[in-house]
Amino acid sequence: MKLIAEICQDKEIKCKQFKLRRKVRVILLDDDNRIAVMNITKAGFHILPGGGIDGNETNAEACYRECLEEVGASIEILCELGLTITQRNTDARLNFDYCYVAKVIGNLQSVSFTEGEIFGGYKLEWYDINDAILIFKEEEKKQYSSEWAKYLDAKNFTEDMKNLEFIKHKPVVERELAILKEYHENYMNGINIKTI
Repeated sequence: MKLIAEICQDKEIKCKQFKLRRKVRVILLDDDNRIAVMNITKAGFHILPGGGIDGNETNAEACYRECLEEVGASIEILCELGLTITQRNTDARLNFDYCYVAKVIGNLQSVSFTEGEIFGGYKLEWYDINDAILIFKEEEKKQYSSEWAKYLDAKNFTEDMKNLEFIKHKPVVERELAILKEYHENYMNGINIKTI
């Protein structure tokens, strides 16, 4: 699988051991070729559908499950897009995100968000590729939303803890933007894409 991006956060912090997390991300297209984007309303940023690969799940099985849970969509995977690797030294995490392009099959069903997704105020939105890229470019510049700051205050987070919580999300926005750009530059032109 092609490497889309390797992101290293807080290079000055040295970690001897990382917790590895394998995940999937999906560029999910509807009939109008709009892309599904999850708006985390309480945090003030967006992500692409996807999440952790459970147990012995294959990457494809994780894509099917995550799209059904987060979007309410049955999908057909069109191709592999690539891989992103994010090293978060702040909390000793090493994330491998396997990225795919898929399309919605049939009608959308009810979503089944996790407790954390419900708390984060997840909301499904659909954008054309150019608008999606613009949203993530703007989010690279963002700071905390006031609602997210109130949540962290209610949890008695110190200022350092608040900064750590936000810093964790900065590489997520960078990752999503890299995935969208890869899709825009290569998939839409049919270049270097491995079909499933």
